[in-house]
Amino acid sequence: MRKIIIIINILILISISSFECYGSERKVYVDGKELEGDVIIENEDGEFISINDIIEAIGGTVVFDEDEERVYITYDGIEYVCRQRTYTYGERIEEDKDDKYLTHLIFKVNNNPECKPAMEGEIRLSQMPFSGTDFSVYIYEGRPYFSLSIGNMEGMLNVFDYLYTEEENGEINVYIFDLTSDFFEKNLKLGMTMEEVGEILPYKLHDDVRHNNLYTFEWEYYLKNNSIVRLTYVNENYEDINSVSELTGISLLTSDGQFVEKIL
Repeated sequence: MRKIIIIINILILISISSFECYGSERKVYVDGKELEGDVIIENEDGEFISINDIIEAIGGTVVFDEDEERVYITYDGIEYVCRQRTYTYGERIEEDKDDKYLTHLIFKVNNNPECKPAMEGEIRLSQMPFSGTDFSVYIYEGRPYFSLSIGNMEGMLNVFDYLYTEEENGEINVYIFDLTSDFFEKNLKLGMTMEEVGEILPYKLHDDVRHNNLYTFEWEYYLKNNSIVRLTYVNENYEDINSVSELTGISLLTSDGQFVEKIL
């Protein structure tokens, strides 16, 4: 009987320890400064990165509402929310309750008091092309984390004009890509292909894409001074798979889309 009790206790300890989290030895840098503490944690489900640590390091704030199961993120005067998806008629999707995860979340602009330009509707956080917009947040000790394996943190930072890279040694670097209207004028030239533009201006930083017709489409970038830069590409022979789209114009617009001037 005593052996059975010992075995049961061992199994209980094993089951408990399997759900524990441990701090990772991987280093995380934001704008060249190493973040202290357990920014990355590990458990049997993989590695997770702290939303609080990263967002606070770039100057934002994070509030986790446990009752509403929402994560509020404020950056540059705009409040965003990670909240559960709803049906067409406003009913919440009911899932099996799991204290460790918030599931079926979407990322939306929640409050934009100064009318700064920010993407309308749902924002895709994952960098995986076929993953859809749903994502999960892992909750540990009352703090929200993103899985490192999916790319949600990278997707969120791209919305804020931050780039996120993982080095071969495991280090993670987060740094701002400071977009201004001067940047476009100094670094881009008319006639560039989209690939050539992408070598200078990471495509992940664009905020919106507009298709005018089969030949013309526009990429928009929201700037911090409440304006928009629009890049216009034209593909004159879209039926030819070898043809490429070329940059034909760069314009400066107001935050509500009114034309200001031609940059190129």
